[in-house]
Amino acid sequence: MISMNDVFLNIKESKRNRIIQVAIKEFAEYGYENSSTNRMVEEMGISKGSLFKYFKTKEDLYLFIVDLAIQEVLNTIKVDIKKLPLDLIERVVLLAAVELDAYIKEPNLFKIFKDAFMDNNSELSKKLLSKYSVRAEDTFMCLMEGCDFSILKVDKATAIKALQWILEGYNKEFAKSFNMNKPIESLKEEYIKGLEEYLKVLRRGIYSEGGD
Repeated sequence: MISMNDVFLNIKESKRNRIIQVAIKEFAEYGYENSSTNRMVEEMGISKGSLFKYFKTKEDLYLFIVDLAIQEVLNTIKVDIKKLPLDLIERVVLLAAVELDAYIKEPNLFKIFKDAFMDNNSELSKKLLSKYSVRAEDTFMCLMEGCDFSILKVDKATAIKALQWILEGYNKEFAKSFNMNKPIESLKEEYIKGLEEYLKVLRRGIYSEGGD
């Protein structure tokens, strides 16, 4: 049986890309709750019936766009593991910088992530967190492969979990004060500086003598 997404993926590429870009722009600017399919179809140049032929509901369209955004960021941070620092914390900072570069290139991606995962406690947000939490953890674990864990006071799993908790909490706090009117490079510098300060605390707590 052909799914709605299959129908959408089989339409003319230029039309498909137009629909995607308009949806990204709409969700980035207004968030899910305040977005309008009426505005979207007008800019897409299609009827509302056509849009709902491709996506059953606005939520289905949103989930599709969030998935695309996540894949775009994952494609950006796919790197040769062998070229990454062996130091666990240095690697986390480097990967955070690479991810931020993706947002600098496509700022609407960050706005969508912010709305989807950081700004609200809606049922849809909970659904997204449930859907992607395992995937995010698996990706993070893969990116930590090859690090030098021999200088840690704790086991590998505990150290990585501590890093994940710090990143999750820090990202949520940073998102609250995020100001899109600031130059994006300035925001990147502010983010990395703050992250490094928190990770210094973690380093002192998990590294054995001589590990600094």
